[in-house]
Amino acid sequence: WKLTVREATEWTMALAHCWDLGSNVTLLAFIVVFHVVFLVVEVMASRWSSSLSLLSDAIHSALDVGTFLINLWAEYEIAEAKKSLEGYYLQMSEQKDNPISKAKDDSIKRQQRADWWETVAGITTGVALLISTIYVLHEALERMLEPESSGEVNAPILLFIVVVTVIVNGIIITLLSIQGFHSHSHSHGHSHAHHHSNGKCEHGDQMNTNMFAVFSHLLADQVQNIALLIVALLIHFKIGDSIMVDAVGSILSGIGTAVLACLVIHASWTKHRATFTVVDSKSKTFGKCLHQETTPLVHP
Repeated sequence: WKLTVREATEWTMALAHCWDLGSNVTLLAFIVVFHVVFLVVEVMASRWSSSLSLLSDAIHSALDVGTFLINLWAEYEIAEAKKSLEGYYLQMSEQKDNPISKAKDDSIKRQQRADWWETVAGITTGVALLISTIYVLHEALERMLEPESSGEVNAPILLFIVVVTVIVNGIIITLLSIQGFHSHSHSHGHSHAHHHSNGKCEHGDQMNTNMFAVFSHLLADQVQNIALLIVALLIHFKIGDSIMVDAVGSILSGIGTAVLACLVIHASWTKHRATFTVVDSKSKTFGKCLHQETTPLVHP
């Protein structure tokens, strides 16, 4: 039987890409819309409830909108780089003598641009989380030192907003967990003489640090939301002074957020250095493998 390179490529890509980058773009767009809506709700609710914790979460949501927009653009660039690579594979399978230099360079440049945006998104996310944490800690300490300047916290409003936020955020985190944080890449070559021989075949499983940054960001949000939920329950059942409980809850959630922010920055910068250290060798291997793929596979 005869298997063309096009058929082999389509079959391989169907197996290699366990999840679709396009769905990541859609999911990120939903996350942005959700945070815009809840930003408005939290700002209004924080004024009605006099809750510093809720106000800090609203400020966090404002930063979230900006960083998630960067994440969204980064994921779009990643998706475009993937489409360019797939289109190049199909183009080379149909034209035996087509020069590969320009198409190869275009695919590599798209991937480099996607890697750059992925790094920017991850670092921006981490820095935004650190900035919001510093602000929350500052406000919490001021409230602890001058509790008389703050009004009583309205527990029912705070509790309702936090419960809804925890549920929706939990659903989004679950979807991201199912989606996964790994992008799959592969390259394979083969040579032909009087007999068929298999060449080197490489399969890579690389972390998508952009989606990992989004997941970590949402996880930091959820840590803060759970702290808010505990604060709201304590205030509702009148366990301790509401002002002090609100301030302590903000400090604890801020510390957890700062730890996750450092992890995101470290992961993004580490991948950035690794990516651009090996980019030249990857470019050469990439071009060689794709040039070899212009020959059909013939089996007895």
